[in-house]
Amino acid sequence: SLSTGYTLHTRYGRFGFGTGIRPSLDMIDYDPTQYRAFNEDVRDGLGEWKYNNRLWISASWDKRDYIYSPSKGFYFTEILTYTGGLLLGQSNYIKSVSRAEFYQKLFDVPVTNAWNFKMVLAARTALSLIFPQFYYDKEEGRWVTGKVATTSELLYTDGMMVARGWYPRKTEG
Repeated sequence: SLSTGYTLHTRYGRFGFGTGIRPSLDMIDYDPTQYRAFNEDVRDGLGEWKYNNRLWISASWDKRDYIYSPSKGFYFTEILTYTGGLLLGQSNYIKSVSRAEFYQKLFDVPVTNAWNFKMVLAARTALSLIFPQFYYDKEEGRWVTGKVATTSELLYTDGMMVARGWYPRKTEG
């Protein structure tokens, strides 16, 4: 992949801007007589080369006192990813991920000369959305609008940190 970014330091906080492109050529290979993949897309794609192209842009506003261990402030970020479409590839969708983090020091008690007992309240939230996009459908032989994504690219519950979405319903028309 190739990416770049810039952070602008102002009295109102740090404003960050970035962009990048990530082309990929992937093939999944395993012995199906010994293993059975849980993910249906992995099973169906066994031994096939798949090309994908992603272009992303990001913007952020960071007003935390310390980046790695904040005790006060906030951090907002938006990442917009354009997958496939005019860039071509197996997957075709537009994804938006918005995140917000808030930090507030509750107390800071000196214990020794070199160490304080400090408690910080942290709140984090995220909103992920996947939108249809314009792409060339080889089966139909024309440009169409829709979403084409593997189940791992769709919004799902990852079992640890993120609960998102559900399986898409098939619609007629």
